[in-house]
Amino acid sequence: MTDSPETRRDETLAAILEAGGVLLAEPTPLADPAAPHDVVAYRITAGAPDLAVRAALRDVRTATQTATAGLIDWTPAPLPEPEPEPSETPIFDGVGAAPEEPTAEEA
Repeated sequence: MTDSPETRRDETLAAILEAGGVLLAEPTPLADPAAPHDVVAYRITAGAPDLAVRAALRDVRTATQTATAGLIDWTPAPLPEPEPEPSETPIFDGVGAAPEEPTAEEA
């Protein structure tokens, strides 16, 4: 069984911080164009304060890098439209006859 993208992301972030690196941006979720609502990987941007940490980050990158060619930025799935509340007053939608106005005797 393979690790989830979130597990790989968390392990990579831990390795970056352990090596003395810093995150330069929030991890960006990536998706396959055929399924833009499913995260398959994360783009992580890290930096190093010195050359020794840069070398350590290079090792982290070699150990954790995933091919991202062809992936797109993830987009959340659309939320379902809420059901409208029923109304006691009929609404004229322009189709068919307008609702009848109450007569003086009915009012």
